[in-house]
Amino acid sequence: MCDPVTIAGIALSGAGAAAKTIGAGQVADATAASLSQNLAAQNALNQEAAGVNSHSLGLYSNLQGQQDAKAKSLGDMFVQDVAPTQANPENEAPGGSANTQANEAAARAVTQGYSNQQALSGAKLRSFGDVLQNDTLAQQQDAAKIGQINNFKQGDTSVLGLELNQDSHAGDGWDLAGSLAEGLGSLGVKGAAAWKLANPGITPPFSPGGIANGFNPFGSARTADTTAPASNPFSIV
Repeated sequence: MCDPVTIAGIALSGAGAAAKTIGAGQVADATAASLSQNLAAQNALNQEAAGVNSHSLGLYSNLQGQQDAKAKSLGDMFVQDVAPTQANPENEAPGGSANTQANEAAARAVTQGYSNQQALSGAKLRSFGDVLQNDTLAQQQDAAKIGQINNFKQGDTSVLGLELNQDSHAGDGWDLAGSLAEGLGSLGVKGAAAWKLANPGITPPFSPGGIANGFNPFGSARTADTTAPASNPFSIV
């Protein structure tokens, strides 16, 4: 039968191993949580970057439609700019004959038509440059956004290293307790074994019969002294 010291040493060693297992589990849980959070953040940033990239690629998907819409908008504005103004009747010279007035109106119509045609042509010519410039600016903005997203991704990766280093210490308390328990348990088992080798045939200390048989924790084991004390010749009866 093992003595209590050996039993306690084995129990401490087992408890120490269990504490270290708990500590390792805490490290694994913290590491898994950090990796999961980083992966979710990276996926979100990747999706954002993909959306920006799709927008940038789609800028030229309907270039002709964009140019036509821009030409119409500019044409309406230019035609309005060259439209004849309404003259004040008080400032007009007296009208001539009906034939003269008809010829004048026809000439004005021709002039106005030419002005409108030039305005629309100018709008169509300018529309291509405006659309290209707007799309180029939009692409530059998208490129800047993707650059920011990449910076965020690199920042998250850098922070992940710090988080993983911190996670590696999540179970330090349990690991320290486990190491102390294992050390004490090993010391107890080895100490009990050494005592048995040095004192063969003697009941081990702190065993059920050790103290009763006269074990002295500050010295070697001895048997109980049953001899009567010597008489004192100087004592008074």
